Amino acid sequence: MVEVLEDYNEEQGVSVTPLVKVEGFKTVFHRHLDPKEVKRIPREEMFRFSHQVPSCLLTGEEAHNAPKGCRELDPAATPVELLQVITEAKEAEAFIRIRVVDGETFPASMGWEMVHPEKLKV
Repeated sequence: MVEVLEDYNEEQGVSVTPLVKVEGFKTVFHRHLDPKEVKRIPREEMFRFSHQVPSCLLTGEEAHNAPKGCRELDPAATPVELLQVITEAKEAEAFIRIRVVDGETFPASMGWEMVHPEKLKV
């Protein structure tokens, strides 16, 4: 699960960062907090992107516990493996191919992990 940081470029491909599943939510993710996790997907590996999953950026006003600055994926378009609510970081052992661009999510071959909403600094 990754978010695209820069638009696709013929010469360099696309820059992505992993998305981290937020504890206690089915379809809420945030960007990985470590800048060292940013990766570049070269043009010849763009086949990794296979389908779209719509998402929206949370403002924090949707509910009392909505984590501001996180992405909520459309559950109808989200792979079933990601729909379980994860309550412990140890449980977050899955891989899916998705990236986020301007409110829409697209797949990419990157792992995902999970963090508690209180640890988010947005």
